[in-house]
Amino acid sequence: MANSTSTDLDRLLKLREEGADGLAEAQCKRLLQLTQAIQEPAVRPHALREALHQMKDPLLLVILHRLLEKAESGQPAARSLLTTLALTPSILDELEPTHQNRLKRLAEEGGLVAVRRLLLQPAFNKKGLIKAYDDNVHMTLPLGSRRQAARGRNREKIDRLLHDRDHRVIQILLNNPIIIERDVIAIAARRPTRPEVLQTIAAHKKWSSRYRVRKALICNPHTPDGVALRLLPTLLIQDLRFLASSGALLPELREEARVLIARRSTH
Repeated sequence: MANSTSTDLDRLLKLREEGADGLAEAQCKRLLQLTQAIQEPAVRPHALREALHQMKDPLLLVILHRLLEKAESGQPAARSLLTTLALTPSILDELEPTHQNRLKRLAEEGGLVAVRRLLLQPAFNKKGLIKAYDDNVHMTLPLGSRRQAARGRNREKIDRLLHDRDHRVIQILLNNPIIIERDVIAIAARRPTRPEVLQTIAAHKKWSSRYRVRKALICNPHTPDGVALRLLPTLLIQDLRFLASSGALLPELREEARVLIARRSTH
């Protein structure tokens, strides 16, 4: 992503006005084709990162805007690509802080409010954070012992470890073949918990691709704000309606859900 110039806003506005035969739409389609052609989930973020980092700022922002529009209109490929962006934060967050701020400012000046939110850094919610000694009230063992147990096949111990609040234990659990989707949903939905635990689930290649896991992450008020905002466009409209009326979520998330509902209703 090249450095911005004084003409970036003009360039962004021109790209926004282009039709289906314009540069932004062509690059957007190429990006979707690229990610769809890659079958291995672990490889997809690397290809996406390389493609996005070669774009100049105005084109990058307009492409993100078009991807959001396509996802909101129900295109599965766009939703899948946005999910990869949401669950691989380094793609957008590894930029220098000055560059990140420049992108956010340009997105705001160009009227791309949803894109600006997509660029938000994942921030931890401070409300209701738990104390360090509350790691696992169902298994009062040292961290090393719990990590070892997380590699085992003892279902009784696994059930107790699902309550663990140390992300290192959870990371091992997520890779254990005995774990099923219902277990991961239980971890993602549990509260209070530590945001590091939820971010570990969001970054996991296998489980983050499951729709119900993503929904549980968004519904948990302890999920980092930026991660939840990025995941919202991947949800179905009936779930967005539920979130828009949920008093447990931050006002920013509820408002963004309402915006997405309005856009999809228009489409």
